[in-house]
Amino acid sequence: MLTDTKVTTYSLHPGAIRTELSRHISIITDYAVGRALYYIVSWPLVKEPWNGAQTTICCAVDPTLASQSGKYYR
Repeated sequence: MLTDTKVTTYSLHPGAIRTELSRHISIITDYAVGRALYYIVSWPLVKEPWNGAQTTICCAVDPTLASQSGKYYR
């Protein structure tokens, strides 16, 4: 249906991003020990929001990707 149009599609996974969504997890918010363990374990494994957004931004603005519709990026 979108053949011969300038519409492109991308699938992407930005990775694990450090956001405030964890504030809704009671083991983290209700217990100081749970909160400390969560941050100690997750800190080296997750990205800052700015870094996590780079995959999405790249797919949105990189002109070299215009001919590569339908690919997966991470």
